[in-house]
Amino acid sequence: MKTLAVILGLCSFVFFTAGCATHEVKIQESGARLLTQADLEAIFSNEVTFNYRTSQSTGSTTYKPDGTCKVTSGSFSDTGTYWIENGQYCAKWDTIRAGSVRCQRWYKVGDKEFHQVDSTGNLTAKMNLK
Repeated sequence: MKTLAVILGLCSFVFFTAGCATHEVKIQESGARLLTQADLEAIFSNEVTFNYRTSQSTGSTTYKPDGTCKVTSGSFSDTGTYWIENGQYCAKWDTIRAGSVRCQRWYKVGDKEFHQVDSTGNLTAKMNLK
């Protein structure tokens, strides 16, 4: 009986911790490719617009080669600056996150689809190139 309890306990642990892998680990396992500094610089070398989806909103973001950007979601819009640093996309918005800087890794998951992940490996946005 004690052995059965140990086996059930181990099975429960494996079952419940299997879902704890970060989004980053899951997309790496799916074959998505982490974009390099050069990849990101190439994407942002021309004006580009992405449709995005987060856990809280959807909208579009336009990035200009001069490092300025604008996000629009319904009646909300914000402007900011972005740059590529150490293989990561970094941005500082005027309003979003109270103007704090956030740097993220980008993964290419499809022909025009990218996922952004934060420093903890959690998904922050799904981006589709227009």
